[in-house]
Amino acid sequence: VRIIVVGAGEVGTYVADRLSRQEHDIALIELDSERFRQIDAELDVLAINGSGTDPDALQRAGIADTDLLVAATNKDEINLFSALLARQAGVNKTIVRVESRKLRSKEVSALFDKFDDHLVIDPDQEVADSVLRLMEYPGAMDLSRMADEEVVIIGARLPAHAPLVGVSLHALGRELDPDWDFIVGTITRKVEEEDQEEKTIIPRQDEVLREGDLLRVICKSRALRDVTDRLGIAKDVPRRALLLGGGRTAEMIAESLLYRGVDVAIIEKKHERALELSETLAKALIYEGDVTDVEMLEEADVARQDLVIALTGEDDANVLACLY
Repeated sequence: VRIIVVGAGEVGTYVADRLSRQEHDIALIELDSERFRQIDAELDVLAINGSGTDPDALQRAGIADTDLLVAATNKDEINLFSALLARQAGVNKTIVRVESRKLRSKEVSALFDKFDDHLVIDPDQEVADSVLRLMEYPGAMDLSRMADEEVVIIGARLPAHAPLVGVSLHALGRELDPDWDFIVGTITRKVEEEDQEEKTIIPRQDEVLREGDLLRVICKSRALRDVTDRLGIAKDVPRRALLLGGGRTAEMIAESLLYRGVDVAIIEKKHERALELSETLAKALIYEGDVTDVEMLEEADVARQDLVIALTGEDDANVLACLY
């Protein structure tokens, strides 16, 4: 499949790299010359120095033979216009990153009404939604909703007290039959106790669930409470939450938590952004400082928080702060 990705920021580069590793034919368009040279040297893609709104750059990227265009710059207008140009050039599928709520309106969506296979995404919102879902079920490693939220896929490692520990899938099947509200899709476990690596299997009915098993369970939404009880996961809502980093994702999470009555504090390194957050999130407590600074964490009363979410753009800082 031939794919054009517009924008070599964090999102665009990740998408291009992943798709290239899957042996798709990728062209990556980037306007910044220095960033262009960097990706041209590092990624196995056709790098184009230009703008996704420039027909010439799209032609050099091979727009005439392209199956999918992904517009992932941090400029909504550029993403939308790039997608429109791609549609005019005959591209059948478009994925567009749009952050502005105004540009996700019905009026803007109407521009693509006559086209099939058009998807609008907001990576920051997706991350915020995922964090909020996991927050409700401490112990869950991932939780995704599908089919208009009628189906849920939840992943969790079985603690010793989980009711499913010691239960065979055959016995579980007899209990659930004939109305199956959930099934165990995969089990990830060590084959032998001394093994360092785990293996994922599609389980058979004679499998007996063990403490430490990582399960992926597919269930109907109505059965989520039953499934989480069996997995040993308690539904919980924190009273106090500390967000490390004050980016757009953190702001979205903070707004949702405040709406639920949670006391929210945010540590943000940049002075201007800290001031902005203090104005937009009047009910939140905003600290200006470094999340890896022990004194800053103590001032934010990290030990008394029910929930700490690390959301800076630096993986090392996130890990170090959470370890503290």
